[in-house]
Amino acid sequence: MKYVYFLLKNKFETTIRINKKPAFIGRFYSYLSFLLIFPSAIIAQQWEDVTPGEYEILIGDFINENQGWIFKGGEILYTDDGTQTFNPIYFLPQEYEGLIKLDMVDEFHGFGTAYYENTYYFLRTDDGAYSWENITDTTLMFNGPLKWSTGYYFIDKDIGFYGGQNCIYKTDDAGDNWTEMITPQPGIDPLLLGDSYGINQINFYNNNYGWAICSWYLDAGLAMKTTNGGNLWEICEIALGYPDMWDIHYTDSLSCGITSYGMGKAVIITEDNFLSLTYVHYDWPQANYTICYQNDSTIWVSGIPSILSRSTNSGESFDIFQEVELPGISSPGINDIQFYSNSGYAIGNKFLLKFQDTTTVFYNPNLNFQNELDVWPVPVKDNLNFSFNSKYNDDIQIIFYSTVNNEVEFLTHKQVFNGENIMQINLEMLKNGLYIFIIRSNGNNFVRKIIKN
Repeated sequence: MKYVYFLLKNKFETTIRINKKPAFIGRFYSYLSFLLIFPSAIIAQQWEDVTPGEYEILIGDFINENQGWIFKGGEILYTDDGTQTFNPIYFLPQEYEGLIKLDMVDEFHGFGTAYYENTYYFLRTDDGAYSWENITDTTLMFNGPLKWSTGYYFIDKDIGFYGGQNCIYKTDDAGDNWTEMITPQPGIDPLLLGDSYGINQINFYNNNYGWAICSWYLDAGLAMKTTNGGNLWEICEIALGYPDMWDIHYTDSLSCGITSYGMGKAVIITEDNFLSLTYVHYDWPQANYTICYQNDSTIWVSGIPSILSRSTNSGESFDIFQEVELPGISSPGINDIQFYSNSGYAIGNKFLLKFQDTTTVFYNPNLNFQNELDVWPVPVKDNLNFSFNSKYNDDIQIIFYSTVNNEVEFLTHKQVFNGENIMQINLEMLKNGLYIFIIRSNGNNFVRKIIKN
């Protein structure tokens, strides 16, 4: 198993936005005290390298915590067990050089952008990426306004939006036909719009609320929003003038964040759908390519270099949670972060990372209790003995979860070896009560209930 080496060392200062002037946060300070105060949380939360095979240029998409598709080495690989295994399901034919975008709507339906000699092709799958159909609209995507764009998003298998130069098109039949929507056009107000803009990303919260993130002129960015299902788009004037915008994500129809990777490298947070800006973090220490809301309070940001920053207070402040260092890769970058509950995926230029918060997700009331883990004595007073068979030489995680307090009471790591392992652990520090005893080994859970008295 490969591991990601990381440092927890910096914390950002923030300034609340109350007007249109940028808030500077260029100063950093030591974060070492967090290690001393919360050691168990750090052990239980980390991004781990789960790249299958060698490091190669990689894109991908996940639809839940278990199912995902990645493209690397000319093949699309599929996992349905949370990256424990990947199976090759499609080899890209020679008429394409590669894929630069892969978006799955559900288990069967998805879309992709292939390229060959600077020409883009729009592809569709209806069988879970085992086969792909070229549905390129040559009037729009070869020589038309969508020629150079990969900024598209599908709400479901039929309804989708494709953005290009000064335009957004909509389909209701899975990309067979496209209709241009009403968007702001250059020339209406030259002082506001400049010459032109290009769509980088489109994202929708539901069938009505959506956003389009654009590159404007002179390294500036532009954001647009719709509240009527994409039929009419308007400019988010409060966000005008911030650096080139690249990604947007949301937690509801009002609260969302934007990353901009231009000269100023900003992160912008709104809680009223861009009637105002709640927080702006300016002069970010990396080119920001992706933002993701894990929940309404936890937000992740990353880009180049591969620094994973996290906010746990809805964007008021961000901590550098982890810096990715991988063998043989100089300054790797992260292009996309996706979260499903407490499991997350970070898709890098040449690698794939997985995040699992074991302080909250390791205990499932429906978890199968396996016979491979033996414990004695039960009830236990001081020392608990246990044995189990491991298929690997591994660093295991030992967790005791209190069913009374519904929280982790004890967490540690131990080294085990291939074969039967017999170990002992002292539990004098635990209060009396019922606990779930869990060993996490190479993605597997070994579980027993124990009583401490």
